[in-house]
Amino acid sequence: MHRQKLPWVPLAGLPSDRQDREPSDDVHYPGDRGAVPGQPSRGPGGRPGYRNSDTATNFPFVIGLQSTQIIPANPLRVYLLVQNKDAGADMFINFGQKANAFNGVIIIPRGNFEFVGGGPGGSFSPQDSVWLLGAVADMNGVLVEGVRPT
Repeated sequence: MHRQKLPWVPLAGLPSDRQDREPSDDVHYPGDRGAVPGQPSRGPGGRPGYRNSDTATNFPFVIGLQSTQIIPANPLRVYLLVQNKDAGADMFINFGQKANAFNGVIIIPRGNFEFVGGGPGGSFSPQDSVWLLGAVADMNGVLVEGVRPT
């Protein structure tokens, strides 16, 4: 996806010819949450940059031959990653309803399924409940959910 770069605008109180500029200080990407077009926000340590106030949580799981809801629906979800840690068996993922071999999307052994949500016109991250089904018993995996602040 191509992201349009907007021109750098000096922060209030800083000289426009400051020498500590970095390329990442100079741009704002449309759709960045909380950013004002053309005006960088303050990052860690007060340095110019973009604050990402989203949080991520890991949910390790063990699934088997019955569909299991791993996490409930969440309207604040902006990122989702499901990793199949099993070395030899597929797992199936579905959203909003139980997964099975017919309606679930296959996650291959040692594979993952990732959704990156975001701004208008950007990517998509499902906000429905997440259901998983293993092709064999005792399959390990991890789900990572990123959410925006309330």
